[in-house]
Amino acid sequence: MQHGLSLFGDIFWIAALSVMAGCSRWAWPRIKPGARVPIQWRRDGSPSMRLGKSLGLSSLVFIAFLVGAYLKVESLSSRLSMNTILIVFLVRLSAAPLFAVIHLIQVRRCLIYLADEGRLVE
Repeated sequence: MQHGLSLFGDIFWIAALSVMAGCSRWAWPRIKPGARVPIQWRRDGSPSMRLGKSLGLSSLVFIAFLVGAYLKVESLSSRLSMNTILIVFLVRLSAAPLFAVIHLIQVRRCLIYLADEGRLVE
């Protein structure tokens, strides 16, 4: 049962990572070369941190991949009880779409801000 739940959790992570990568791939040609992508905002809505286009669009995807890989390894640990296996599975099921939604919101907000600055390709 442990391996079955782990494989079912993999489906969610693969789907979430593919949505995140697809969103970044879709946004890539719309951003002008050399534009610094905002990835963090202050309370007033202005960006507090910017990265280059490649790092800005892929940083959250990479972080999600690392979290998913860690949870995958932990879900297959032989020292887990059945309750813990179920908890790790449910964490995997909830964290994968959460990362995807956060990434979609981040890219959308980034594109809106860059459009206001005139840094998107016409």
